[in-house]
Amino acid sequence: MRTLGNIIWHFPCMGFASAIGIAIGGIFWCCTVVGAPIGLGLLQYAKFLIAPFDHKMVDKSVIQTDLQKELANPLWETWSTVVKFCWLPFGIVAVCILVVQMCFSALALCVTIVGIPLAVPVFMVLAKSLGVVLNPVNKVCVHNFQYDQIMREKKTAAYDVNS
Repeated sequence: MRTLGNIIWHFPCMGFASAIGIAIGGIFWCCTVVGAPIGLGLLQYAKFLIAPFDHKMVDKSVIQTDLQKELANPLWETWSTVVKFCWLPFGIVAVCILVVQMCFSALALCVTIVGIPLAVPVFMVLAKSLGVVLNPVNKVCVHNFQYDQIMREKKTAAYDVNS
């Protein structure tokens, strides 16, 4: 079913065009060096748009181990926080553009009765990605299986601590 959702996302809904556009924007932001945290987040988002039904966008802190958190560069973390607040006005504009784009493509699909089921994946991807577009800093694209495994390990570790 996920594969079918990805196929529908790409061909009638032009998902690959969105992924290419976001990737170009991410490369532009990475070239500015100052916006590297945003660019890296947008590149992860473009990776997500390649197969949105097989991946999840999560905060980097969710998948990091305790050792990785200790070894993280505090300057990078501080800079990422500053950039996150600077991105907010751009993020609001990007969310508005994304909502308009997705709604028009979904409404275009809903013109025919056959297109109505095809519009559902558009709204699903929109719902999964609004938070990332508003704040792409420190977001990572992970496969659903990897995310589920990490969550199981964290629940087991929390259960072991409480026992």
